[in-house]
Amino acid sequence: MGLSLLFTWTTLIGPYSAFAERAEVFTPGELDLLLNDLPRPGIPPELGMVEEYYEPSKTSSQPLIIHISDAHAHREAQEKIRDLLRHLLGSAGRSSPTLIATEGGFGPLHPEYLDIFSDFPAVNQAMVEDLSSKGELTGAELFAWDIYGGNSPIRDPSLLSSTPSTTRTQDDVTFFGVEAPRLYRENLKTYRTLLFKQEEVESVLAPIRAQLEREQSRIFSPPLARFFREKSRRKDGHYGKALSSPQFGAYLTFLTKEAKRVLKIDLWDAFEQVRFPHLVRILALERLQKEFDGGKAKKEKKDFLQQIKKRAKSKEEKELLSALENLEKAMRPREIAEAAWRLGEYHQIYLSDRPHYLKSLGRTILEREIDVQGLMEEMQKLETGLIEKLITRPQERELIRLQDDFSLLAKLLNLNLSREEYGKVLAGRVRLERFGLQPFISLALRFYRDAGRRDQTLLNNALKAAEDHSASRIILITGGFHASGLKQLMAEKGIGYAEIRPRLGGRDPDDLYSKVLRDENADLDPGQRVRVAER
Repeated sequence: MGLSLLFTWTTLIGPYSAFAERAEVFTPGELDLLLNDLPRPGIPPELGMVEEYYEPSKTSSQPLIIHISDAHAHREAQEKIRDLLRHLLGSAGRSSPTLIATEGGFGPLHPEYLDIFSDFPAVNQAMVEDLSSKGELTGAELFAWDIYGGNSPIRDPSLLSSTPSTTRTQDDVTFFGVEAPRLYRENLKTYRTLLFKQEEVESVLAPIRAQLEREQSRIFSPPLARFFREKSRRKDGHYGKALSSPQFGAYLTFLTKEAKRVLKIDLWDAFEQVRFPHLVRILALERLQKEFDGGKAKKEKKDFLQQIKKRAKSKEEKELLSALENLEKAMRPREIAEAAWRLGEYHQIYLSDRPHYLKSLGRTILEREIDVQGLMEEMQKLETGLIEKLITRPQERELIRLQDDFSLLAKLLNLNLSREEYGKVLAGRVRLERFGLQPFISLALRFYRDAGRRDQTLLNNALKAAEDHSASRIILITGGFHASGLKQLMAEKGIGYAEIRPRLGGRDPDDLYSKVLRDENADLDPGQRVRVAER
């Protein structure tokens, strides 16, 4: 049984006898192999995950494309993308010139445009951080700014001005926007048109939503009505006419109890992490918060580090302890904690004798491993199972279909569809139009149609820019809606690609992106708004 899985069960969920026993002492050679293997190559799990990899059967003359799915104006997403770029570029050799191709602009990115207060770097950095917090800067722009400002370990100042139309780093990186300006502006205009009509749209949707809720109380059995009422209020934030922030903690408590009562699925059972890894981690975090004492954890940490530093001699051991001391900021915290466990076993200084510190390590690991998208998918899986189990009459099923159509319509008009959901809208447009709102539906479908047309443009322009700048690798950053279309196009062209999704631990502020597109967000005079690339 793998150490990683055992570490979760024992430290975070409960005792496991085999892991609780003292491990055998490692030989110096075995310990060196362990420490030299940390960190392992690949994407650090707290930054993101490779969701798909395609290698063409025939050798291709086209560059490899690494596609990163973006969540627009989501600060955590942009910071993760910046860190992914640091990781990807930090692991690349100088023989791999790279194009960082971005959505939303055309031509070179200019981080120097952000250097407004060059004589006051602290003020300038505060301005950049403020813009970032308001969703005004992308991960690529943050990375370009880091290089420009000397905050990147791969910076080479001699290359920053080597070519007027590019910004380069030591690894020969070019930042370039790959939109077709006219098509992008038309698509953006449609988005903004619908954005400014949201109040009108909601004024039509709200009474339909209220009527569906009244139908629930009339048609649904009490358990089914209770489930949908809790889901609507706690998860979606709908309280009558007003919209409120979702209460995920309360909803997860409810969902956990219902899953055990109705589906006989006990999310407190550690074995359920195979099917529901993120939900199990959320519950483990809840338990950890109650079980460990922060003051005792600090004392135990200090004692462990003091004791083991006295015996740590090699460079690898000292580097590991340095990473352990700052685990909250370290890459691959799980691997570092596991290596520290083994190092303690080797020196006979046992983490298991320091339960509060051990639980604090577990909390740090879990917080970094929970992924919002994965969590939402697991919740959806439980919800689907609960609904199927609670349905007792055909009328209930028919009303649920109607509610699903309404939810799809609301997502369409709020421009929150995934590519898969867009396909469902096209297939079921007639059903959606029975709610009315045909002009708004047509406008939203025009937006998604043009967004789909941009897939080809983004790919073609990225390939052309890579050729122009002699890049053998492309990192293409676009919104997640473009992912499936781009994958299909790349496969048709025989281009090797990897699909990376940043790991997000928090929900996107719902109105931040709309504020950015309305130019309501940046606290700057309109004549001096900062744009790193022409958007």
